[in-house]
Amino acid sequence: MVKQPRLKKPDYDVIISGGGCAGLSLAWNLYRFGPADQRILLIDPEQPDENPRTWCYWNKPAVPFHHLRRKSWNHINLHTNAKDLRCRVGSTPGYHSIDSTDYREWIYQDLTGHPFLKTSSTRTRSWEEKTDHVKVRTDEGEVTCGLLFQNHHLKNNPYETSRFGIKQHFIGWEIETDRQSFDPNTATFMDFRVDQTHGLTFMYVLPWSATSALFEYTFFTPSVVDDAVYEEGIKAYLKEYYDLGDADYTITRREKGVIPMLENLYSGGSKRVRPIGVISGAAKPSSGYAFTRIQKQTRFYADQLKHNPLPAVYPPSARRFRTYDQILLSIIRDNPQTAIDAFEKLFTKVPTNRLLRFLDEETTP
Repeated sequence: MVKQPRLKKPDYDVIISGGGCAGLSLAWNLYRFGPADQRILLIDPEQPDENPRTWCYWNKPAVPFHHLRRKSWNHINLHTNAKDLRCRVGSTPGYHSIDSTDYREWIYQDLTGHPFLKTSSTRTRSWEEKTDHVKVRTDEGEVTCGLLFQNHHLKNNPYETSRFGIKQHFIGWEIETDRQSFDPNTATFMDFRVDQTHGLTFMYVLPWSATSALFEYTFFTPSVVDDAVYEEGIKAYLKEYYDLGDADYTITRREKGVIPMLENLYSGGSKRVRPIGVISGAAKPSSGYAFTRIQKQTRFYADQLKHNPLPAVYPPSARRFRTYDQILLSIIRDNPQTAIDAFEKLFTKVPTNRLLRFLDEETTP
């Protein structure tokens, strides 16, 4: 009888390719809730100050990092040309923000306690799925694992399979002023009193104090625009609604982002390669909110891996929520003014806390 060669054990049980919100969240959840002896490699080529982001949420129980919040607000505003709506959210659920830099630093500090986790700042170039392992090629060489979580695309463009192809894209300015100009208790969820030439456009405002705030000029459209369009939009808005000219404030930080608003189901990937985060469909298609949904997804995988080295696929949203998203995406693409009217009616007719639960897909019919 011919003796079969013994299969070599993979270098790692799990490789997480890509840091960002999803990669860091999964690494932390695997450390805190996954198998204690799991060998993990986190491939994270991002630099801490590469592109700072502000992530917001309102579902505290789903976010184990609530203590990292930079700011909480008790009210949110929605402005249209017809109405100015101020909605109370109170401390529960509240509206909260986390700074990506603070989040990253805290995650890495906590992960130093993991006995079997290694981090690498190299970059993934390709991977090849085999029957019993995944071969991952990086700038520093080749490593193998039993399961690969990917937090980025190498080849496929997610918009190619989308019926609507809508992106949420923005540039944000964090500014400081010498005068008291902002209400630190109220965040502006959407202000549609801006130029709608390019499609559905609004200003998003997070006031940190009476003299400091983040302004994000945001589009829900298929195509991004030149940086000058966002920045001129912020300038015009500051002048019209806060009487702040160029000499009246200092830009202390800039943010920039593009988030896919895809109606696709969560992508389960394959047997040994699983997408996570935005590329898997974790961003809410009709709003772009992803932080809470990423926490739920990554905790799910950590719990699954306790019982199975090849976990079940994270389940998609209920059919009715997917239908709601598709309807709203269709309206945003074809008739932006109707979309503005729809947001106005939602905030006018539905109690705010119930509306936020609806956006988190936690309401009943």
